[in-house]
Amino acid sequence: MSFLPALRLSRYPHLNHLRLQRYTVAHVRHHIHEQAARSHPNIVSTDQQVASELSEIIHQNNSSNASSSEGTTQASKRKRKSKEPKSAESAEPVSLLSESSKAEAYLESLELTGQKPLLSDLEGLRPPLQPSAAGPKYAEAYYGLVDSICRSFTSSQLRQFTQDYQLAHKYSAAHRTKKQYAKAIVTQQWQWPSPEELERARKEQVEVATQSFPVTSSQLFVIIGKDGGDLLELSKKHNVHISLASKPLALRVQGAKSALKALSQEIVDIKKGIVEETLQLHTQMPLRNDLLQRIARTTGAFIENGKQNGQVRICARDPVTLYGAKRLAIRSILDLNQSNPLFISPERGAQEGAPEHTSPGYNAYPFVSSRPLPWTTGVSNTYRCRRIGDYSIASHAFDLNQTKMDHVISVDGKVVDLKHALLKRLDTAVTNDASMKTSINGSLGHLLFIPEPTTVDALIPSLPTAHSYSDLSHWISAREHPVFVSSLPLQFLERPPSHQTLAHHLVYHRLVPEGSSHSESDITRFLELEVVLPALQSVSGEELPDAVVNPTVSCSMGVKAEADILLLDRAMDVRFSAVRSLSVESHDLPVELQEYLASLQTYLEYTDTTASQPTPPAVLRYAGSDYVLHHSVSVRQSREELSTMTNSMAVQSVLDLESGEKHSLCQLTCEGYDSEQQWNSFLRSCDDLAKQARESKITAIGRGHMFQDGIII
Repeated sequence: MSFLPALRLSRYPHLNHLRLQRYTVAHVRHHIHEQAARSHPNIVSTDQQVASELSEIIHQNNSSNASSSEGTTQASKRKRKSKEPKSAESAEPVSLLSESSKAEAYLESLELTGQKPLLSDLEGLRPPLQPSAAGPKYAEAYYGLVDSICRSFTSSQLRQFTQDYQLAHKYSAAHRTKKQYAKAIVTQQWQWPSPEELERARKEQVEVATQSFPVTSSQLFVIIGKDGGDLLELSKKHNVHISLASKPLALRVQGAKSALKALSQEIVDIKKGIVEETLQLHTQMPLRNDLLQRIARTTGAFIENGKQNGQVRICARDPVTLYGAKRLAIRSILDLNQSNPLFISPERGAQEGAPEHTSPGYNAYPFVSSRPLPWTTGVSNTYRCRRIGDYSIASHAFDLNQTKMDHVISVDGKVVDLKHALLKRLDTAVTNDASMKTSINGSLGHLLFIPEPTTVDALIPSLPTAHSYSDLSHWISAREHPVFVSSLPLQFLERPPSHQTLAHHLVYHRLVPEGSSHSESDITRFLELEVVLPALQSVSGEELPDAVVNPTVSCSMGVKAEADILLLDRAMDVRFSAVRSLSVESHDLPVELQEYLASLQTYLEYTDTTASQPTPPAVLRYAGSDYVLHHSVSVRQSREELSTMTNSMAVQSVLDLESGEKHSLCQLTCEGYDSEQQWNSFLRSCDDLAKQARESKITAIGRGHMFQDGIII
């Protein structure tokens, strides 16, 4: 047996005696095949013959070991002798050297000689086509592939393959078995799902379970989303039933196990993606609860008052939603802090030409607006003060006389020159010079009073009986400032617009520092940016969608003083505003606005189909002062003319890009206010628009009440 390799335990201390025999057998088998091939080329030894020869060698080796061993008892010899085969013919060489044993011996012999398999050897066992996991023979193919890998490589080699594939550590751990290494390669690297996982997934799709997901109040609101839309989408997406559990606060979900697993991961992702910020507002008062609810419903963000006064805590799903909630919170403070002087039109009976036999009465009536009230109002029921109509007189003589608005009455009963009061407030803020432009505007709308918080919503008058002019004036002076809601006069409700232009307006208001003088708080310093978009139409009127949009940009800064006039004898009220402004070049604007204009130009050119409308900066530093974005709107404007008016008039349809609210505005402008004739013509035009433009339709609706043009009288 000189052909055997010199294998000794001293050279391989890590191998036991049994493994040494297996390596010896492998080399013997290999040598027998070589000798047979050389001596008898035409005769090839069969595996059974080789096994018989090897069995005899092993038998001799075992016998020599048994005779040479010392200290072995006689009972052990008899026991070993009874189990040993009597001859080589009676042994079972096939069972001694099974196919797996021969393959294992051969693989380990290769390992001893230093030959290492490559990944290409392993990839050679990979089938070119992967069978369908839903097919009936997929499990057979999967287990056959795993068995083939196990027969072809040793456990250490398969572990090295898992490390070469850079699989997770748990798949290449040293304590795993050979079969586990093979399954990890097939499942993780070759992407063959295991039959056990497929069976588990099938059961999860049919088995129904219930699971609770603990959440905080802010997390719950973000998951629910705007008006519950996000929670409904989750329920439909995963086909589960979601309910709310309290104590502790949690989402209780019922559905298939596979759906619960996917939903659980999505809820975890939503929680991780929540952004939070604490904002300090420019006030020391907390926001009203109705404003917090309105901001939350409008934006879909969770908002609550912070621990300190004037702080709000905002949680949102993404930064865009967080920005929208911040903007509305800041706007609510700016709107609440803005309070214009309130004046009342003179009493009708004191004017010339009024009938002597009548003395009008006044009251506060419920008002139903054609459009939603401003979101900062916080209520749905409002009242408007007006004259009580005497319908026993066929000709409404009051409507024939002009309401004198050049001199109005303050809430404390003083007579005030309207034009002088407006311009005086401007003069205290900025000196009028040739470079500045001054104009007075009049906007039509309604001044609405908000009922007391304890008052139950009702359609009954706020005042029990009719009041005189002086009594109503005292009642108004004791109330909070009414809310102005702009609206169109009846003349333009059914009239199609003409000469329309589309524009984008950004208006910034300067923050008034604490401790400022009263005169400074009575005016508003603004920075306005107007981007007018040209009409994309050809001469024939056909739209040109591929045309390049070159908007016209104009910027101005200045001051504005406003005053609200309550017209008790008219269907509408008027808000007057005196504006003194100065044109500003685009290159003189703050850097943030210049960058915004560049982004807006790119967006309007439609060169990038994936580009979204840019977000304007919320706060600016300009001319040494801080300016806060007051509103960002899109305006569709038309210039209108009436035969009875000589003043410029604009009718606007405004869309608030932040709150999503829409409102209409009718505004008249008087630039030649120095001329007494032009000023009186301007006031007369405002009074004409505030009148009823058509005959009122009066319908009896009950005892003591009638319905006139949407208002209960």
